[in-house]
Amino acid sequence: MIYLKDLILTDGFLVKGHINTGGQRLSSFLNNFARRFLDIEEAVVADYVRATNFSASRMLIRMEEIIAAHEMEEIGDEGLRHLAGPERDDTSVTIQFSGAAPFQLRGRMSKRAIERDSSGQHDFLVVVDPKLIGSTNKSLDVFENLPYLIVNKSRIAFIL
Repeated sequence: MIYLKDLILTDGFLVKGHINTGGQRLSSFLNNFARRFLDIEEAVVADYVRATNFSASRMLIRMEEIIAAHEMEEIGDEGLRHLAGPERDDTSVTIQFSGAAPFQLRGRMSKRAIERDSSGQHDFLVVVDPKLIGSTNKSLDVFENLPYLIVNKSRIAFIL
C-alpha cells in the first residue's frame, strides 16, 4: 500500500491519494505539469455532495477540476520554511471560486502571486493559513489547521 500523502479538492470531491511527483514539491509539480489529466494512485474519494465514499487503485482527474491541493507529507525543504517566514510580502485575501464550489477561502498570499499571472507560467499559487468558509461537510474538516493550500488560479472567480 502506498502512503496517502496528497489532498485534491474539486467542486464535489475530496481526493486523498498519492501523486508521483518525482521528488518535487506538489506545488512545483502542478505548475510544471503539462498533461490534461493527473494520475492519482490509491485514491480514496469523498463525494461531499452525495455524502458517499469510494476508492480506486488508480484515478485520473482533469487538471481544470482541481480547486486546491495540499501535500500532507512534510519534507522540510527551504520552500516550506519560506512559506512561514516573516520576509514574505503577504496580504490577507478572501477567494471566491468559480463553478459550484460551496465555499470561499480566506488566508494570506504573496502580493506578487497574481502580478506574475501575466507570464502565464504558473497556474497554481500558495495561500498560507487557509480557512475554508461556508462548508458544513465533515469530510472537509481535514483542511482545518493546514499551514498552506495550493490553489488553482483558473478556478478563482475573484479575490477580495
